[in-house]
Amino acid sequence: MEMEEKEAQRKHTNAIKPLLTDTNKNNRLFFCISSCIYDEQTYGFKFSDMSNIVHIDEKLFYLTRTQQMYYLTPREPEPHGEIQSKRFVPKIMFMCAVAKSMYSSEGELIFDGKIGTFPFTAQVLAQRRSKNRNRGEQENSIYNKDTHKPEGASKIIYNQQDNAKPHILDNDPIFREAANQDGFNIHLVQQAPNSPDMNKAAYNYTQLVRAVTGAFEALEHHTLSFVWITLQVCKVEVLNKLGGINYHIPHMNKSKLAREGRLPDYLTVRKEIIYESLSHLDVNHLEVAYCTWEIKIKRFSIKQHNQQ
Repeated sequence: MEMEEKEAQRKHTNAIKPLLTDTNKNNRLFFCISSCIYDEQTYGFKFSDMSNIVHIDEKLFYLTRTQQMYYLTPREPEPHGEIQSKRFVPKIMFMCAVAKSMYSSEGELIFDGKIGTFPFTAQVLAQRRSKNRNRGEQENSIYNKDTHKPEGASKIIYNQQDNAKPHILDNDPIFREAANQDGFNIHLVQQAPNSPDMNKAAYNYTQLVRAVTGAFEALEHHTLSFVWITLQVCKVEVLNKLGGINYHIPHMNKSKLAREGRLPDYLTVRKEIIYESLSHLDVNHLEVAYCTWEIKIKRFSIKQHNQQ
């Protein structure tokens, strides 16, 4: 009997997720529906290309952990780490910007999707000599990545950011002046609130910056392609859950599909899912949803479906 109970049990690590209000769910529904366009050929729905959307976010990296596990050989000495205060571990904030990888019709990479990762540090001269550098040497250097816009790419760009209070809005006058220069039309888009699924030894500061930027440079372009497909999968699940967050991300075997040349650029969405989601939108979001589609749906078809 004990053996049967033991076999019936399974290990599970539960992650706490944001508590969503009805307004949050409605905003999430609208956010996902706004990413869909009406396909006139199939009379169905699909996700937009998303090639003109940039995702930006900030993340804090601590110089070290207060506790860390190591695997050592029998005679290997134990690592020793020191810090002035365990309660106030030094940290650096990085801002990262990525977009969808772009390929030519022959499958040749023309843009890897990596715009850059930027540490919030300054170039200063060391005032005192230390074990890490001599007096007068530069420290906390910023490493930027030179980027080039591929030919034929859209100049209408959407930068998606979370709802952190320090973020400016799209109508900020200083931002609008800078965003419309050189023929560009750049917009700031706020993702739905409480939706983190809609947007992955001790060091000194210079070593930490090098480690983070090095990891970013090592990121493969096909990994970013997989991320954008996974984002669409998450949006489909949000529509299935009517804005909820209690879902598991389905596996697609993206690596196998990519090797076989069958990885799609976008996913399709069943009409039944769109209709059910529309029926749960409030009136204001529903009217805006019609206007965001490139080809509007005939309203009587939706009403007819809801009356069934």
